[in-house]
Amino acid sequence: MWQKVAVLGSAGQLGVELVARLRERGCEVAAWEKPELDITDAAATERALGELGPELVINSAAYNMV
Repeated sequence: MWQKVAVLGSAGQLGVELVARLRERGCEVAAWEKPELDITDAAATERALGELGPELVINSAAYNMV
């Protein structure tokens, strides 16, 4: 199992569940949501992930204003 996981879009329905389940399993979870991390800013996203060094990145961010 992964030790360090980054979850992007952690405030959404899927992200909330992912964070809860990963933490239940003992993972260290970095839970990011907008505006903490704007994934449309590639340089900022790369920098944040580079600093954290996660073993797994899960992108659960969604655009739902359709």
